[in-house]
Amino acid sequence: MSFDPSAAPAPRVAATLALLQQLAAQLQRGAAPTPLRWIRALVGQTLRMTPVDNIDYLRSDAKYTLIAWRGETHQPEEAIERPS
Repeated sequence: MSFDPSAAPAPRVAATLALLQQLAAQLQRGAAPTPLRWIRALVGQTLRMTPVDNIDYLRSDAKYTLIAWRGETHQPEEAIERPS
C-alpha cells in the first residue's frame, strides 16, 4: 500500500476553509460597539469623569469642547476638553 501525500490534506483543507468562511461571516456581522458611558474632562487642573447620562450639552469650536452637566447638587457645572 502506498501513501499519496496529495490525498491526506484534502479533508483538513476543506474543514479549514469552512471554518475560515464561518469566521469571516461573523466578522462581517460585527459586534455592536458599546455605548460611551463616561466623558473625561478638565475642571481647572482636575480631571473629571462625567457620566454621559448627566451631560446637558456639548459645544465645540476649533480648539476646545465645552461640556455642561448638572452635578450632584443639581447645579450646572462646566468643563473644557482639549484635544490631545
